[in-house]
Amino acid sequence: MRITTNSENRKAFFSIEEQVAIFCDVDDFYRDYEEYCTHSLLMNKHEIVFKTRMALSEIMTILIMYHLSGYRTFKWYYVHYMKKYLKQDSPTLVSYHRFVEIMRFALVLLL
Repeated sequence: MRITTNSENRKAFFSIEEQVAIFCDVDDFYRDYEEYCTHSLLMNKHEIVFKTRMALSEIMTILIMYHLSGYRTFKWYYVHYMKKYLKQDSPTLVSYHRFVEIMRFALVLLL
């Protein structure tokens, strides 16, 4: 994966094709995980759902892209990159404070 740089702030950003590829891989993983949970763990599909506009695979994709981006802090990445450049690509993007509240659901899957 080739990461290009933005001349405005010299931080890495991903092309739309790279973003879609990461999201598709994460979404496929989450669908398999969800199926495993409903069949193997005898959980109801609604027990692993939480209240937010964003899908869990979107949250995981943002966290993965942050770790690959080269930004030093997540807040700077989210506020100055996600909200600024990717708002049109992700219409369900929530505020930084809300994202921090809901990202704990995705962190367990990323371990």
